[in-house]
Amino acid sequence: MSIKQSEIKQSHLLALLVYRWVGLLLKQICLQMTGVLQNYQQGKEVQVMITVTKNFSFEACHHLPHYVGACHNLHGHSYKLSVTVGGNIIKDTNNPKCGMIIDFKDLKQIVKEVAVDKYDHCNLNDYFPNPTAENMVSVISSDIISRLPEGVHLVSVKLWETADSYAEYSILEP
Repeated sequence: MSIKQSEIKQSHLLALLVYRWVGLLLKQICLQMTGVLQNYQQGKEVQVMITVTKNFSFEACHHLPHYVGACHNLHGHSYKLSVTVGGNIIKDTNNPKCGMIIDFKDLKQIVKEVAVDKYDHCNLNDYFPNPTAENMVSVISSDIISRLPEGVHLVSVKLWETADSYAEYSILEP
């Protein structure tokens, strides 16, 4: 059984196209890792930031002392907390955290200490005079910022009070 010359050319062409596509993909990934992505379609350079996010949950009760309505009464929530940080990727190959912004384990430890372990199964009124999601996310964010290692900055913290309602603390520029 012989293979036609045109079939060989087609398979070579397909291999070349795949090779070029993979090469462009790898080049784009490398550019993203260094923080600059060249937008080839538009001819513009844009800054990119790599972030990492870790999610948490805790159960707590509270009441809103100034609120007129049901939330004035003591009630509970299953809170969800999402913490996003950014920074430079560690490039020192002698550092065991090379390739990371922050070790997820370290971020988990920080957030557990300043929020999850502190507020889980507690009355939030013992910690906040008016425990709205907005007041809570502000304090939690400040506490996280104070514990982040050098070179790592907070990008955002989202605190969900319910499945479809959250308050967000965002840093617009590091």
